[in-house]
Amino acid sequence: MVDIEKKFSEALTQEKVEAVCQILSDNKGRMVLALDVRDISKSAEAMIIVSANSVRHAQGLADHTAKSVAEWNYEMLGMEGYKSGQWILMDLNDVLVHIFQADVRDFFNLEGLWSGAPEMCRMDGGTDDSDDLWDGLEDDL
Repeated sequence: MVDIEKKFSEALTQEKVEAVCQILSDNKGRMVLALDVRDISKSAEAMIIVSANSVRHAQGLADHTAKSVAEWNYEMLGMEGYKSGQWILMDLNDVLVHIFQADVRDFFNLEGLWSGAPEMCRMDGGTDDSDDLWDGLEDDL
């Protein structure tokens, strides 16, 4: 059996989270929220949740994120849900990125599930009325 060495980036989780949040916001991702889950989850150190306006928009957010993390030499271990575009999950090793359609995000309510996690980042690139968007979400946090 051939032993293949995996190259993992040396980037700090906070640095990776801020960079990915910025890419999602720059590409009009709505209600970008990053949570520090390292004390309450063994699956990741951080979770980024974002809403898309359409299936194509969700796929575009995933494409831009995948391209950017490759350019930055961050590892991407896998992606699920790309074809349907309802909930795309990207595994960036220590950071999980959840790209949702708004109704699917509301249904699964990951913000509520991880409500004990401190926020690492909050942005909105989708609208000028971002304060209104966050009002309903803050009830869950």
